[in-house]
Amino acid sequence: MNKKDWRDRLLTIRAWNADTTKNFSSELDDVLNLALQRIASDVPGAVIPDTDYVVVNKDYTQTDFGRGVSTTTDTLVLSFGVSGALNPAIDGTWDGIYHIEFVDSKNVWHRRQCREFWLKTPGMVPAPYDNHYLVSLDRPIQAGITLTNVSFRLHQPEFFFSDDVMELVDGGIHDPNISQIICLPQAFASYMEHDNVRGNVIGRPEYCARGRHFQIDAPVKVITTTTSQNAWAGPEPLGSFEYCFTYCWGKRDLEFTSANGTAIPMWESAPSPISATATTALNSIILALPEIDWQLNFGDNTTLRYSRSGIYKRIYRRRITTGAGPSHTSIEAGSIFQYLADVDGVTTSYTDDGSVIPDYYRRLPESHGYYAYTFYPHQDERYEVNFRVRRRPEKLVNDYDAPPVHPDCHDALIELGLYYLCLMDRQMDEATSHLKLYLDLHLPKLKAMYANPARLVPGLPWFVQNYPNRRFTGLRFGPMTS
Repeated sequence: MNKKDWRDRLLTIRAWNADTTKNFSSELDDVLNLALQRIASDVPGAVIPDTDYVVVNKDYTQTDFGRGVSTTTDTLVLSFGVSGALNPAIDGTWDGIYHIEFVDSKNVWHRRQCREFWLKTPGMVPAPYDNHYLVSLDRPIQAGITLTNVSFRLHQPEFFFSDDVMELVDGGIHDPNISQIICLPQAFASYMEHDNVRGNVIGRPEYCARGRHFQIDAPVKVITTTTSQNAWAGPEPLGSFEYCFTYCWGKRDLEFTSANGTAIPMWESAPSPISATATTALNSIILALPEIDWQLNFGDNTTLRYSRSGIYKRIYRRRITTGAGPSHTSIEAGSIFQYLADVDGVTTSYTDDGSVIPDYYRRLPESHGYYAYTFYPHQDERYEVNFRVRRRPEKLVNDYDAPPVHPDCHDALIELGLYYLCLMDRQMDEATSHLKLYLDLHLPKLKAMYANPARLVPGLPWFVQNYPNRRFTGLRFGPMTS
């Protein structure tokens, strides 16, 4: 059952010969998507599972790097010096996820989150620290603290799933020693004192726990468009387009990109308002964007931190019509926002001339933020972990989009759709009747089928495990390990 089948069935049951104006179609789409989200919330097991890939990285210290860390002329920037035995990753995959701890002359440890890692090449402003590996911080170092080649520790305390993951089914480490990852309540993990403080408890992860919630504020500025004097280059055909953008920070491991090779942000905001429709019959289109780095105190080009907030803008484009040229005029125009390009935090314009083909596989997300998860014990190496998850269903946009739920849920979707449709029609008694049928007839059946598909719950041992230098050694829940 796709969206068109679902909509037609609702109108048939309601005996409506409704007009199909744009406003009515939009309202009916809202009805269908409300019903789909309600099913996913009431019975997450009814959503067809998918796989999410998580990569966690090991800790690094001055021993691994072959050098310590030093302060700079900018209180928001630290230096790892010139190239050595090991250098930070400057491709965005360390941005945001790594935290740094460093010690001052009084043997006091300081903690910061790393915003962005980069190599300062000659010619970048300002002049000092050429060929140094640098990192910008989430908050400044206090006045009076000067560090030269001091001890430090880089560590990844948390990992994050994609923004649409609503439930974990199971997980396993992907290596020859495959082992299951169990998800436990955070309170239990804290009780067992597996919290990692300066690398005192590390090992092969055995379970994880959910922690804080993090969300990037969504942009509120609308992209404005103007026509350029330059011609449309192609190969994308001419036409009418709408644009929006998100704010992003960091990148997921580059082993896991889209099918077209597009890097996936570690964190991405909800989208900006949609631009007015821009139509071109000949020339390219210029997009005006906000200067977010200046607002974040990273926009002064006399400072070392200039343009290094870690935040970048991701532009999405929706094709409304397809023109007669210059080529590939038979492409699909599915009214879907697709990834177009990334623009850094200080750049305030982007020119769309048709030379970039939007990524078919990267649709605009509707991010509601991310939950942080922590592995216990804290990872001692780089691990790839495959998690089977249930994702929040994407909105059905086109008539032939199908809801990602088991076919047994179709009757429940119809009943819920009728409930919301009656509410829209101000028929409260009929709405109550349809909701009662859903709650009393369909929902119990779906919960019996999908809420707990296992016929039994296997027992897991409780046993005593000793950790060195721990003030508490207690019972541990989980699989036996040597």
